[in-house]
Amino acid sequence: MTTVFISYRRDDSSGYAGRLYDRLVACYGEAAIFMDYYDLAPGADFPKAIDSDLAQSDVVLAVIGPRWIDARNADGSLRLGHQGDFVSRELMGALEKHKQVIPVLVGGASMPSASQLPLQLQALASLQAWEIRDARFDDDMKALLEFLPAATPMPAQPAVVSLAGDWVASVEYPWHESATERFHFELDGKELFGYGTFLTGKHPLEQVELLDDGARFVMHSESSMGSETRRVTHTYRVRVEENELQMRLQSTGGFDDTPPLKFTARRT
Repeated sequence: MTTVFISYRRDDSSGYAGRLYDRLVACYGEAAIFMDYYDLAPGADFPKAIDSDLAQSDVVLAVIGPRWIDARNADGSLRLGHQGDFVSRELMGALEKHKQVIPVLVGGASMPSASQLPLQLQALASLQAWEIRDARFDDDMKALLEFLPAATPMPAQPAVVSLAGDWVASVEYPWHESATERFHFELDGKELFGYGTFLTGKHPLEQVELLDDGARFVMHSESSMGSETRRVTHTYRVRVEENELQMRLQSTGGFDDTPPLKFTARRT
């Protein structure tokens, strides 16, 4: 089976990478797709795990967003090509091992030229890039899946019929705060409506995408620090498993780099 390794910068394209991961998993299954946040066990040796999964992968998708090339360390130096930059390490390793590397451009990013890349990554500039546009995500993603080497697709899943209703989940957030979160879903044909809670607030579902095995949606909240307030985007991926929802949450735009969370919601 063809396996796919997703390389990305968390502060540049984590939302796009997560959405890409969902589509690939839906098509090929979790065992065929590697993405650091979701596949590394707590306490794992990060460099060794990355090298091991990269070695076993057939295709490497280099997800490049608008800030991919200009990302900087705390001292202001460029991350790209830096010894401690895992993105550089992943792609250098892929090129050295002669893996098939496909640059995937997201968020309106352009393909870097060879002069913008460190010597060990300049071969990346000669590779054919694939653009995934926000307004044509489904079409661009479908075409990318057809372009990837042959793999054994997952069998088609039945249409979601059990998502509607009220659900409750106990969530342990990374800052060691526990909360009981509630979700209300209503199905109208092929459309999903409803709301969910995040800590003390109740928020409507936005950017809803109804999938064969569940759904994907966004909620927004606000985070404050001192006099500054930021709008936080919460992206949820929901899979229906009998009378449970397996949920994954990625929050971006706040004051901290928050890792994805996995939790289970049950009917009330």
